[in-house]
Amino acid sequence: MNLSVKGGIIVKEYNSKGELTNKYCNKSDLITKNMILYLYFMLTGKKQTLKDINGNTFEIDGLIINESGAVAPANNTKYGIILGQDNELSYNDYKIENPLTSSDISYGECSKYSWQNSNNMWNNRIGITRKITYNGSGQLIITCIGLITKLTISSGTSYYVLLMKDKYTKTMNKGDSIEVTQYFEVNPTT
Repeated sequence: MNLSVKGGIIVKEYNSKGELTNKYCNKSDLITKNMILYLYFMLTGKKQTLKDINGNTFEIDGLIINESGAVAPANNTKYGIILGQDNELSYNDYKIENPLTSSDISYGECSKYSWQNSNNMWNNRIGITRKITYNGSGQLIITCIGLITKLTISSGTSYYVLLMKDKYTKTMNKGDSIEVTQYFEVNPTT
């Protein structure tokens, strides 16, 4: 049996009155090399070299990871689901070129997302959901959304690693919000 890994994105768009105005669903544009190497490490336990969002390389092996996850607390823009203005997509991407981290943007707490197809126990999705609200004057232009995880190794050093990135174009006005879910779908294949 082999595993098929796919990514996807769901974005619910709300106006300043909190009314749902649009729902966008698509397969993920990019699962990064970092994600593939991290998954390979998790499945085999073999040492891998990853690159963090600052361009630093580090190794993961055996029992070296103390903590990992993308469930970021509210208003933390180091990891979790992050908005950006980045039009480039490459398998070797390790960062969002222009992350949107202004105080005019309210990043909610990330939460775990899971879904299972009731007709097929092997068709499962796991991911992260985050609500983001724009409170600035003028407009906010988004061109991509990325999912970054935090890996803390045994020395206590934390690295932030880009796992996936999706093209998504949206202009937000004051009070508009989006609820973003980025997920991985894992399916056995024969």
